[in-house]
Amino acid sequence: MSQVEHFHMAIIGAGPAGLSAAGRAAWYQNIGGKADRSYVLLEGAPAIANTIVNYQKGKYVMSEPSYLDLRSDFRFSANSRESILESWQATLESNSLNIRFDSKVTEIKHEDDGFRIGLQGASPITADF
Repeated sequence: MSQVEHFHMAIIGAGPAGLSAAGRAAWYQNIGGKADRSYVLLEGAPAIANTIVNYQKGKYVMSEPSYLDLRSDFRFSANSRESILESWQATLESNSLNIRFDSKVTEIKHEDDGFRIGLQGASPITADF
């Protein structure tokens, strides 16, 4: 039986919130001196921001709430779908995020010591948070 892969934090979904959370987690792990803060960003689609990718060409995407204090390199401001996706892709390429595409979450189970996350077609993982 293979050992289950374990992370300090699992982030589900590579949309605006997931990208920002993973960007901040990477900062803590790499720059903030918290090497023990392992994380994984799980995305069920083959690319980031699947919902925005599927918007019609040229769609204007709003950025609410405007008072949100961003804490990662992934910026979000109102702009065209293409501009936002291009900006996020460039940020993704300049940061080393632990992102796993085509990782569809099938189950999240709370256990005494954290969470067990089932993945379609792959071994489950566990995470503290």
